[in-house]
Amino acid sequence: MASEKTTAAPAAEAAEEKAPAVKKPAAKKAPAATGEAKKPAAKKPAAKAGDAAEKKTTAESEAKKPAAPKAKAAPKAAPGPKAQTGMLKVTLKRGLSGCTQKQIAVAASLGLRRVNDTKTQPDNAATAGKIAKIGFLLTVSKA
Repeated sequence: MASEKTTAAPAAEAAEEKAPAVKKPAAKKAPAATGEAKKPAAKKPAAKAGDAAEKKTTAESEAKKPAAPKAKAAPKAAPGPKAQTGMLKVTLKRGLSGCTQKQIAVAASLGLRRVNDTKTQPDNAATAGKIAKIGFLLTVSKA
């Protein structure tokens, strides 16, 4: 029995010595295997392309940001009575039947719904544009 143990031990040592020698070439061949290596390689460029896109977006956002914070300008003062040029009195003199949907929408934005409706609007570019669109339906006077 003692002789069996001694013979078994050298056999186990020999198996251990051979096992790492067999595993090393197998380990070297595993990354070089075509099927396994191509799948991760195909995923890596896609991930790199995504990373590159993320890097570009961060680089673009950094490029858009100023390098050093600039001194903030003083906030603009609220327009006072001098800034306002006045008010206009707008009256709808003709009906909206037969008008396009855009013309009806412009009249509604001025607050005009029926014939002889009168609204007071600020005298600015937006109101002037609306009046220009449906001026043939309106009478305009200073308020």
